Amino acid sequence: MKRLDCNQRFETKKVGGNTFIQGWANRAVVDRGKDLIKMDAWNINNYKKVPMILFNHDKDKPIGKAVDVRPTDQGLWIKAQLSNSKDPTIAMVRDLVNEGMLNAFSVGFDAQDEQTN
Repeated sequence: MKRLDCNQRFETKKVGGNTFIQGWANRAVVDRGKDLIKMDAWNINNYKKVPMILFNHDKDKPIGKAVDVRPTDQGLWIKAQLSNSKDPTIAMVRDLVNEGMLNAFSVGFDAQDEQTN
């Protein structure tokens, strides 16, 4: 699995006791790892069936769920709700997000087709 750190900050909003994060999970520009994902490359149909937000790309550490995911010409935009669980990992991540110390997305994916220049 490849990982992209898009270095894009997300917004945090508290609504009725819930924490939401939204912003660009990936931008359609060459990133620090010299990777570029164009809009037509995103196939998110399977992801939308179980739209988990993971901590450190770890499938054993879901911390929330995506409530909106959209590939656009500018990149992959996402809105997610963090869990209100008392699980120590989830509570730590939620606290770090609410304190503004954790404030950017990273995407993990399996490349179906890869080109190098």
